[in-house]
Amino acid sequence: MKVLLVNSGYWRTGRTEESLRPLSLSLQEAGIGVETFYLGPEPVADCGGCGVCEKTGRCMKEDRAAEFSRWAKAADGFCFCSPQYLIQPDLRLLHLLNRAFASAGHEMRGKPAVVLLSQGSMSYAGVLTERFRRYSVLELCMTDWDHLSTASLRRDGAEELRRLGEQMASAVKAACAKRL
Repeated sequence: MKVLLVNSGYWRTGRTEESLRPLSLSLQEAGIGVETFYLGPEPVADCGGCGVCEKTGRCMKEDRAAEFSRWAKAADGFCFCSPQYLIQPDLRLLHLLNRAFASAGHEMRGKPAVVLLSQGSMSYAGVLTERFRRYSVLELCMTDWDHLSTASLRRDGAEELRRLGEQMASAVKAACAKRL
């Protein structure tokens, strides 16, 4: 069993990655493997609706979103962690999700997912929630960790993320048991 942690922050070792650590440790303590997919700072093209992926099973655009789709097939659950910049969400993550759901949605269907957001409002979480519902990915938990500053992340916030990791581990185990 493995959960794919998606870091869509611009900095590999920034606050986005820091927020994934407690959740990752909790998953590992529960016997769930973790792998981190760092999106990187390069732009990600949105889905053009060409339909190539429906015929070939993969996107014709070869970039990080196409690579994520390949990684997603082997995962049993997902944690998407993203900052929100100014008044708009990280569009690279939204583009990645559009393309992943188009090319690997059948592989992601029914797998537990959690979305962590920094600096933002629940309106962004609502956008991502709708995308998950649209493709029948189990919504485990949606959380906006705007209140988690770097200082609180080391105290209360880290504990909250550890509990979230425990919930995610239970959901992944249950989903895997259903598939057997």
